[in-house]
Amino acid sequence: MIKQPEKKRKIKKMRNKFFTIFFLFLFAMYSLYAQTTKEFTFEEFIEIVQKNHPFVNQARLLQKAAQAQLMQARGSFDPVITSNFAEKEFTAKEYYTNWDGYLKVPTWFGPDLKLGIDNRFGNFVNPEEVTPPGGLLYAGINIPLGQGIIIDERRAILKQAKIAVKLNAAQQQSVINKIIKSASKDYWEWYYYYKQFKLYETGLILAEFRLRAINERIKFGDEAPIDSVEAKIEVQNRIALLNRAQLNYKNYALIVSNYMWTQDGSPLELKENVVPSDKGTDLRNNITSDTLKTRMDWANVNHPDILKQTYKIDQLKIDRKLNIEMLKPNVNINAGTLGFATPYNLDFSSSSLQTNYKIGMDVYVPIFMRKQRGKLKQTNVKLMDADYELDYLGLSVKNGIMMAFNEMFAIQQLMPVQRDNVQNSIVLRDAEQRKFENGESSLFLINTREQKLIESQIKLEKLKADYAKSKVDFMFSTGVIRFNDF
Repeated sequence: MIKQPEKKRKIKKMRNKFFTIFFLFLFAMYSLYAQTTKEFTFEEFIEIVQKNHPFVNQARLLQKAAQAQLMQARGSFDPVITSNFAEKEFTAKEYYTNWDGYLKVPTWFGPDLKLGIDNRFGNFVNPEEVTPPGGLLYAGINIPLGQGIIIDERRAILKQAKIAVKLNAAQQQSVINKIIKSASKDYWEWYYYYKQFKLYETGLILAEFRLRAINERIKFGDEAPIDSVEAKIEVQNRIALLNRAQLNYKNYALIVSNYMWTQDGSPLELKENVVPSDKGTDLRNNITSDTLKTRMDWANVNHPDILKQTYKIDQLKIDRKLNIEMLKPNVNINAGTLGFATPYNLDFSSSSLQTNYKIGMDVYVPIFMRKQRGKLKQTNVKLMDADYELDYLGLSVKNGIMMAFNEMFAIQQLMPVQRDNVQNSIVLRDAEQRKFENGESSLFLINTREQKLIESQIKLEKLKADYAKSKVDFMFSTGVIRFNDF
């Protein structure tokens, strides 16, 4: 009969050998897993989003639309060729033949230049409109003396269109920033649930192994049969946790794939062996308080939302300038010199502003100017409203940067503490494991230590994901996302 101490030594030797084989097997499995999986870094993900996401491409259309609007506004200054022809003949009588063709050239400073030929003849043409044989050549200018000297509607539209190009560029950046922010947060959620899933998977492997070890010890009478029930319950609990984590991981993989598109507009799907990378979760590139003021000063001027509001105010100022111009009388002078036009010659040689000319003046003055004054008051109200909104945006941007910085700084302080917590939990778990192997501890205690270790590891991964998201929040709050900050 084997003595009791010798029996315990054999059981202990067998158990140690079993544990050694198990951990070697576990290491081999993880090595094989590392070879079959492919890490998908945050930078690679964002690069795909920036290049191919439909909403990003849609945002880029804003610039094209603004350029088209600018082209349309410049069209108001295009030279125009106009020709009018009318002829009437009835009962063999030629009533009239009227033809007028001219080139009109608008100028930026207000006046319009005009060069044309007027040819009118027939039995019933108004005598004052009759032209010499071959037509009447004329060259003249239309000069505004009241409204339109400083600014007119076409100049106002062109100036606003130029501002719209800048406004749409800011709007485009704002839209792209929001898409990148949303994509970044979903990526880091995917990363967190992946890490949670792997930790629970490792925990389940350990629990299943421990169940087999308990069953072996029960066979030798070294453990009570009831211990296998406790070990089985722990396995079942960890299966439930693993299934929930796996569900979250798979769902967020689908969410991340929503942001991934090819250049030709086809959706991409993440393969099962593609996993997120932890690159970007470390503290190597801390954003300290030294850079806070610089970023805040930059954002106060260059944040897309502030730029948009500033450009809207600039457009309203042009409206106000035009409204003030409309309070002036509408006075236009038309003056030009006249000459003879023949089929083979255009002759201004006999023209003189004293003998051959045409001149006229149009005056239009509303007595009360209520329409114009009402527009001006309305524009002033819009300007005040826009100024209030700009003040609010400035404060909102400043506080947003400060909040994002505070969160990022707090996580920077917490992360080393949590890393120490994980290391201490590992020490306690390993010590409890040795005591358990020597028969000096219980299954309940080692399970508790291991659960605490897994929880602390999950908390660390959560902090790493939150830190990466806080860096994105900080960059988004300043208005520009620089991925070299990662």
